Amino acid sequence: IVGSLRFPFPWCGYCMGKRKRRNKSFRTSKRAKTTQGKGKAKPVVEPRELYSNDHKLLILGDGDFSFSQSLVRLGLPPSNIVATSFDSRKVVVDKYNKSHILEKLDNDGVLLVHSVDATKLERTFDAEQDKFDIIIFNFPHSGSQRVHKNRALLYAFFESCMYVLLYYTRSDI
Repeated sequence: IVGSLRFPFPWCGYCMGKRKRRNKSFRTSKRAKTTQGKGKAKPVVEPRELYSNDHKLLILGDGDFSFSQSLVRLGLPPSNIVATSFDSRKVVVDKYNKSHILEKLDNDGVLLVHSVDATKLERTFDAEQDKFDIIIFNFPHSGSQRVHKNRALLYAFFESCMYVLLYYTRSDI
């Protein structure tokens, strides 16, 4: 959100669709690979390298943990990923019914932490040992449609980030 504004997956269909609607001149390169499906051939956009293998990532509020699973599939080392959810593990399994994702991530070596409040990261992580290069908080919301509550959530989130971000490197949120 702050720092360098980058979409986690600029190659997803949703982002590409919006870009096409906003900018009529958006074109893929002539040499772009295509996939055959129903109708026209669609271009396959190669992902840019947003995160390197050296980055230690903190993923907040991952919900069903599919985002973390995507990062592992992209080839990022699972030992450099810490995925969190606001809910407890039992609530996550009951709510999303995707315990297979949790088991796969556990087996791959991703650290899963549940019941994490993004506005109080210093309570969950050790300020001296747990430092991250990048914090990803997809779709932060307070659970209500009240602007002032969401604004307060983001303010408290940014304040708590200073405890877990590396300060001597370029850190991204």
